[in-house]
Amino acid sequence: MYSVLHKYNDGTELVCTTIQHILRTPVWHGNRILDVKHVQEIKDSLKMNDRSIKNLDSGYHIIVFNEIDAGGVSVQQSYLIDGQHRRAVIEQELPLFEDFNVTCSITYVQNESEAIAKFNEINSSKPIKFSEDISQITNRYIDALVRIYGNKKLNYIRNGKTTRPYCPVEDIRTHFLTLEKEVRSCPSADHFIKNLEKWNSIHLTEPELEISGIASRPIKDMKIKERAIKMHWVLGIDYHFKWIKDCLTGSI
Repeated sequence: MYSVLHKYNDGTELVCTTIQHILRTPVWHGNRILDVKHVQEIKDSLKMNDRSIKNLDSGYHIIVFNEIDAGGVSVQQSYLIDGQHRRAVIEQELPLFEDFNVTCSITYVQNESEAIAKFNEINSSKPIKFSEDISQITNRYIDALVRIYGNKKLNYIRNGKTTRPYCPVEDIRTHFLTLEKEVRSCPSADHFIKNLEKWNSIHLTEPELEISGIASRPIKDMKIKERAIKMHWVLGIDYHFKWIKDCLTGSI
């Protein structure tokens, strides 16, 4: 699929691959919202300088980490973390099935927190600065959550498909993105984490679980609830992620 041209000291590989490989790689969910204006600017620049889309043959960056698939098996999953605007131009302009070689950097990460750190590192050195959108703000909260609850010791928040009471990081991210007003109004990720700790403690006893209705649909396997209580991780049986809004607003 690709050949390694160089390996940097941090483990990142510079590889030669194909544009079809880039097009098959899904864009990382923590990336900024696609800026259609910037996509058009790239198109205009190519036209003005009499260049083809084959000149968009560098500037791509992929992250790779292990995810759990639907069968509970750990698999390697790749995401495009940089180059989504160039990719968007190529998706629109490249004739069907046409291919050409491109260079791309590949970084192996352990979790979402490391992915966010790599994304920030890449974008901090860019000459073009984008305004911070809700995806970027959400990254701060995901990073804080994964550092505390998605580390090797606890691993309550996981990449890929998982079973309760463990929480898929992308489901958490999706719910954050629906709460832009609350996210922008929350003082900080640290404030959110403090509220989360309070929320979890308040709902930790079994009677409170029933009264609060956070397990808002029947839990077929009572072992899930028992495991959540033993783990001190009641958030894992809140199927509607009500805790996110509660902790953002302080409605505990």
